[in-house]
Amino acid sequence: MSSNEVCFLEEIAISNMYGTEHEKKSVANLISYLINDPQNIEKIVELAVLIEEIKRREITHMDWNCCFCDKCERFHNCRIKWYRGERQMAQYCCSYCQNFDRCLAKFQKLEKSRRIVSEIFMININGNEEEVETARNIINNITDLDCLIKLSVLAEEIRTRELTSMKWSCCAQCNKYNTCRIKWHRGENKDPDICCSYCQNYKDCLEKYRKQASSETKVIENIFIINIYGDEKEIKKADSIVSKAGSPHFQTKLAALANTVKAREAAKFI
Repeated sequence: MSSNEVCFLEEIAISNMYGTEHEKKSVANLISYLINDPQNIEKIVELAVLIEEIKRREITHMDWNCCFCDKCERFHNCRIKWYRGERQMAQYCCSYCQNFDRCLAKFQKLEKSRRIVSEIFMININGNEEEVETARNIINNITDLDCLIKLSVLAEEIRTRELTSMKWSCCAQCNKYNTCRIKWHRGENKDPDICCSYCQNYKDCLEKYRKQASSETKVIENIFIINIYGDEKEIKKADSIVSKAGSPHFQTKLAALANTVKAREAAKFI
């Protein structure tokens, strides 16, 4: 690694750990450009904006807007602010502000309070009497870190059972995978280590899970229709299709057969 590349170690690490494939390529291209032309201000700013976007999205999650703050010394001549404005990008607070660490600490404190209220509300709405009582006992000691973890674990169990049904295992894609206190608590109690809403990828995984569950439900529904209303030939054909469930057109063929059966049966009532 050249001495110029060493200057970009933080950018390389952040993009490789948290960036999308497109972002990784963009960062690599910008760094290659800057190694040959280190004084190119436009490329430096472009790289800074890209890294800030990755850090905000994957690490800090802070969505405070720079436009509503006059505490930054660079507020009126900030090149990042100018770059974002030219491209109509959101003007999020960035780590180049001298007050960023203090604002981030405030944001995290507010988020922590908001999350506690959200968890308590969810437990009271979806939990059983025993779980609600457990939550009340935990709240009495809410300043204790262990109690906060217990509240989070309880809320996640109820969320999985009552709302999402997703029981995918926790994976290394989570930023907190090696330091997660929820994961540690579950391990201590030998509880299932399933994906939870504190992971930055949770929403994406939940969407994938729901699509998969919807697809599986449709398959079961089609098999049921064919077995109930189909003739012997159609049932055998369905069995043949199901035996090749791994084939790319499995669901399409099964749906087409089920639709044929449904259309025939519906015609009887016309």
